[in-house]
Amino acid sequence: GKTRFGISKLDEDSLKALSYNTLGEYFNVQNESALLNSFEKIVQLTKKMGAIDMSFYFIMLTLVIFVLKQFLIDVVKIRI
Repeated sequence: GKTRFGISKLDEDSLKALSYNTLGEYFNVQNESALLNSFEKIVQLTKKMGAIDMSFYFIMLTLVIFVLKQFLIDVVKIRI
């Protein structure tokens, strides 16, 4: 499109190469439905990469800390 310093052109080949080299995807969106589809695909990709269920580990850590706390309380009472 037009800019103050001249006409700019979309360098689609460079963007495709960048997305390929970084294991990403390139989206050339021309209308609203294509934009929504690209956002849905991005959300699906990010959920796969970042979804880790850590609840079991946090529950176990909490249990260990509680038992350790109770043990230390008992040890301190015995020494006093």
